Amino acid sequence: MSDTFNVTFGAFHKAHIGKHTIPEHISEPVLLMKKAHQDMHQALLRSGHLHVGYVPVTTVDFTPLIMYLTAEHFAEQWSVPIAWVLALPMDIKIDPAICYMNVKSDSVLQHHLKDGTVDDILYAAFLEGKDYGIVEQDEPFMFERDPVSEAFTQANGTALSAMADSHDLTAEEYVDEMFGDGTDDWSFPA
Repeated sequence: MSDTFNVTFGAFHKAHIGKHTIPEHISEPVLLMKKAHQDMHQALLRSGHLHVGYVPVTTVDFTPLIMYLTAEHFAEQWSVPIAWVLALPMDIKIDPAICYMNVKSDSVLQHHLKDGTVDDILYAAFLEGKDYGIVEQDEPFMFERDPVSEAFTQANGTALSAMADSHDLTAEEYVDEMFGDGTDDWSFPA
């Protein structure tokens, strides 16, 4: 049985341990959003005794977006799938003095292992590795996924197949048609 995922991903992790500077095209807008969030929080503190109008804005968490933008950048730079970067044991530091992603030397498996199952980002890295051609197609995933994650993706797959069938499309064609290329207009109600 082949084990290209563990070997290749392990070597990838080892090669990238340490700090990696986040480029300005990511850090500048993040710093702007961070400042805006701090300003809104201050506005909430100053006016909370009069109204709670700022509460919905101050509770927004941009962390997943920052992680994705950072992973997208390094995935392109390192020629790997985005999930490979997201699966690294890491932290991100965004501050006016320095912005970087720190890949820790911690064990990837220990980083993702909970109750005998692994986080689904490790499974995503495995699947995307197959799509990228850096994991063998017939290789099985050697870890146990969280049953809730498995049930959720199985239900999504079943629903997607039913919707695609109702339009005489394959699942891939349906996803392309329904979700396009990601250039959707972001309009906000005022």
